[in-house]
Amino acid sequence: MSRVAPPAPARWMLAHLAPGESNEALAGDLHEEFCAGRSAAWYWRQVLSAICIRCARELRLHRAALLFALLWSMLAPAWMLAFANLERYANLHEYLAQMIWPWSIVCDLGLTLAGGLLFLWAGIVLYLFPDLWLAGQLRLRELMRGVASSLPALVVLWLALIVFPRHFVAVHTPAQYAALKVPTPLEAYRIDLRRRVAVYGSHKAMDPGEIGGISPSMQEFGPRDAITDMRTAAMLARLPFFFVVLCALWPNTTRTRRYAS
Repeated sequence: MSRVAPPAPARWMLAHLAPGESNEALAGDLHEEFCAGRSAAWYWRQVLSAICIRCARELRLHRAALLFALLWSMLAPAWMLAFANLERYANLHEYLAQMIWPWSIVCDLGLTLAGGLLFLWAGIVLYLFPDLWLAGQLRLRELMRGVASSLPALVVLWLALIVFPRHFVAVHTPAQYAALKVPTPLEAYRIDLRRRVAVYGSHKAMDPGEIGGISPSMQEFGPRDAITDMRTAAMLARLPFFFVVLCALWPNTTRTRRYAS
């Protein structure tokens, strides 16, 4: 019996996993060769080769965006520590401690997410500004479109943008800054009670870290040290920032290249 169709998984991979322009012409040529007597193994080799070649070409076309996302995410730990220091100097933890639970925890986590969003969107704008200017398309609408393109990745990684940064800061101040760890509801309630005691009770009897202070170990490990930190906590903290920036810049790089041409 003559074969009338190539392997279905290979056809699906060619249609959905090969980036770039439409693959209908290539799929048609491979189909003709397969019907003419080529083996299934040959068809698989051609499909995998096409996917690898297309992916390599896309990486070359987007190498600037890939490099920028990597370099910008390397700065993420330094931003986290700087933002934590800003929270300390503004006494934000004392203000949050006066809020009713669970809003104190919700606002505390939201503050971490807001700091991450500020860092992410600043990097996206920093990359797109010269890119759009060189393409002659420097408009506020284009910049906002670039920022908005990060939203799908943010929806997927929003929890990581809270957990990993807080874990990184907590690793460097494990005892004094334990409140930075994302707690369970019961732990959150206990933390809230301790904060209320710290605010309305005797501050001298409490460890400064229990009322939102930052320990000397955190001051010794500053933002400059965080940039070169390659330990597990720092690398985990960088990952969500890298993926969000890359996902936002990838389609925008293609669009600005089309404008320039």
